[in-house]
Amino acid sequence: MLFWSWLLSAYGFVTGECAAKADQELIAIASMVLAENTDFLSALVNFVANPFGIMDRLAPDGNGLNPLLQYPEMVIHPPMLLPGLCRLFGAIAFALASLDHALSGGKVAAYHRRWTMVTWLFLTCGIFLGAHWAYAVLGWGGYWGCGTRGRMLLCCRG
Repeated sequence: MLFWSWLLSAYGFVTGECAAKADQELIAIASMVLAENTDFLSALVNFVANPFGIMDRLAPDGNGLNPLLQYPEMVIHPPMLLPGLCRLFGAIAFALASLDHALSGGKVAAYHRRWTMVTWLFLTCGIFLGAHWAYAVLGWGGYWGCGTRGRMLLCCRG
């Protein structure tokens, strides 16, 4: 949550800095929506899910990382998904701003097509990394696999 909040605030800053070519009113409304999302995540981090509050309950030597998570793809998986989710927040913010600013959908879609493609690239890479982890570590036998024999899920009977 802390990393997600930081990424969303960094994305809001970059959005405001790269707004020289865009409509200033559109950027202002989108920045306000992004700031509200960042405030919500920051409030969650500070009051509900404090990432540093768990340190008091840990043993002095610690248990270490769960062995199932000690896999190279799991190091890259969350940092690939979270920028994609932040970019989706940005797409929603600009969609709401265009509704308030009464812009046609084609103008906003043309402006954000490139960034949305980057969003889907990050999300697709993150999902594939997670799927490879599930295949290799958990032994799911593929997407529709059943156990280690690789039979199709529809063919599994008990």
